[in-house]
Amino acid sequence: YYNEICGYLKELTVLYVNQNETYRLKSTARILELLACLVEHFSEPVSLVATQTRAGNMERLETAFYFGADAVYLSGRAFGLRAYAGNFDDAQLEQAVLYAHGLGKKVYIAANIFLREQDIPAFKDYIALLGRIAADGVIISDLGAAALAKEICPELPLHISTQFNAMNHLTISSLHNIGASRIILARELSIEEIRRIRDNIPEDIELEGFVHGAM
Repeated sequence: YYNEICGYLKELTVLYVNQNETYRLKSTARILELLACLVEHFSEPVSLVATQTRAGNMERLETAFYFGADAVYLSGRAFGLRAYAGNFDDAQLEQAVLYAHGLGKKVYIAANIFLREQDIPAFKDYIALLGRIAADGVIISDLGAAALAKEICPELPLHISTQFNAMNHLTISSLHNIGASRIILARELSIEEIRRIRDNIPEDIELEGFVHGAM
């Protein structure tokens, strides 16, 4: 629409100079029509960047949202790598999701341990729980755990953790093929490397990157 509007504006300039009323009205009408199309097209603002931080407990979650975070990521009492961070029991996980959704915010649950054989039965129950409480996504590092999560709860968005160390578009596309909707990139990547990845993957793959904080 932009180029067409510019063309009509140039035409209007000539027509006003020449005082051609008929064509001036026609061009003005067409510009108004194009502007209406633009308004309709962009009536829903689209944000390409969302801010997210970690919440180790309910107080920190509330603080993050108060200061403008779009989302938080947190862990339950099991299956998260931050085992000594306080974390949320099952009831608190549900409370956190309900609170966030009431504000129009999102909660992503980290279940990013690398599974041992004995972890698998309880992990299945945990993924089912995250689906029931309508978590906005689960963050996973283990490839088998990722496939299992999509099998148990296909509607739960799958995010691949930074611990997976995804560093190129081939890896990211492969993860997308098993159902991942977002890849949290390796922290070593530069802006230019991320740009090259973005240019070589489908548009529907979301990329997330850390801008502050230690591993």
